Amino acid sequence: MRMNGGFQMKEFYKKRFALTDGGARNLSKATLASFFVYCINMLPAILLMIFAQEVLENMGKSNGFYIVF
Repeated sequence: MRMNGGFQMKEFYKKRFALTDGGARNLSKATLASFFVYCINMLPAILLMIFAQEVLENMGKSNGFYIVF
C-alpha cells in the first residue's frame, strides 16, 4: 500500500531532477536517512543542554538518572 504523499514526492524528484524511478526512490531513502542522522547527532547536544539547565538551576536529580543518560 503506497501513501499518496510519497508517490507525489517521487514524481516531483523525477520531474525536477530528471531522475529515473530508481533514482527517485534512492533519493527518497537518502533524504530520510539524512533526517535520522541529523536527529541522532542532535541528541548529545540536547542532553547536554538538559544537564546544564539542571546544574544551573540546582535541580539535581538522582545519580541513576545521569547513569542512564
